[in-house]
Amino acid sequence: MTTNYTAAARSAFADGKAINYKLFTSYCTGENCTDKDIRGAFAAYRDRAAALITTIADAHANITNGVPMDDKTAAAIITAAKNYLSVFAATKKDNTALLFNVETGETNEQAAARIVAALAPIAKTGTAKSFDGTRRGAINLNADSKATATVVAALETWALDRVDGVTARNAAAMIDDKKQRKAAAAAKRAAKKAAAEKENETAKQPAPVKAAV
Repeated sequence: MTTNYTAAARSAFADGKAINYKLFTSYCTGENCTDKDIRGAFAAYRDRAAALITTIADAHANITNGVPMDDKTAAAIITAAKNYLSVFAATKKDNTALLFNVETGETNEQAAARIVAALAPIAKTGTAKSFDGTRRGAINLNADSKATATVVAALETWALDRVDGVTARNAAAMIDDKKQRKAAAAAKRAAKKAAAEKENETAKQPAPVKAAV
């Protein structure tokens, strides 16, 4: 079974909603597309979302309580974000580009801090495990409640922003590369023309007069 999560998220976004089970089924194709398989895939998707939101909420609670982010926390955030974003990526390279700002050489700690800053408001809106140091019980995004729709829709919007950002950055890089190649070709043509003109001018010069013996 193949699921186009990005297309499903765009469709949900256009309607101002989150991906629900009914919409999810319309983007599942191929073999093993039984109700059981689809429900299992949908539950796994929501579990990935819940894991990310919970990790973000816990990290933000620690920061609020004056506990700085350490390598272990950063790694947990990166792992949860990677697992969630992987459904929107066709390859591992694409997933890395969604996870990190590759062009700036972003580190795990920098990426984790950026992700917390972006998703902390989402964690606060949802029924997260903890926020601002307060434990509030387990999060369950497999229940299609109003709170679930709010937090998942916000999370999917963030994922689409990352997808579109990578696309835009790739397009900009392609345009820049094309400009550089055109500039290099123009410089090469100009140098060739200058060399030809110099050669032509040399050919036009009268032959030097030999001194009388």
